[in-house]
Amino acid sequence: MFEKKKSVWLFLLPGLAMLMIFYIVPFFSGIGYSLTDGSYKNTFVGLQNYRDLWQNSMFLPGLKNTMELSLICAPLLWVFSFLLASALSAIKPFGGFFRSSVLMPYLTPSSAILLVWLVIFDYGGPVNRALEAMGMTRVKSSAHWPSSPRSKSRKRRSAT
Repeated sequence: MFEKKKSVWLFLLPGLAMLMIFYIVPFFSGIGYSLTDGSYKNTFVGLQNYRDLWQNSMFLPGLKNTMELSLICAPLLWVFSFLLASALSAIKPFGGFFRSSVLMPYLTPSSAILLVWLVIFDYGGPVNRALEAMGMTRVKSSAHWPSSPRSKSRKRRSAT
């Protein structure tokens, strides 16, 4: 019985370690930093920052806006998205077209970023020209740049 529990904890350990590193430690560090003056020396000021926060005229409207976004807008957006997905999946003729047209605004920024990176790292692109200007040779290998001439010719051969 103990061996089974031990193996469970061994499987959970990496996830728990990441949880500690990326969530719990920064949370308590943030609380600790909020009790200092924020200077280089981090002088302890206690709850004075929180007193100043409640006296700030912008804090309550900001808190109200945050609560509206968190408690009203986010759930409404989730419900609307679910209803839209259900309605689009019910459409039989041209259903794929409508689903694709709804997803296009999400895919377009990714495609634009991909094209920008392809231009930047192209053999004649600004990164290779900068390397050449610094006296280095341009990078030609497809292992280094995804848009090298070698990888383009490989794509053309596989397409035929």
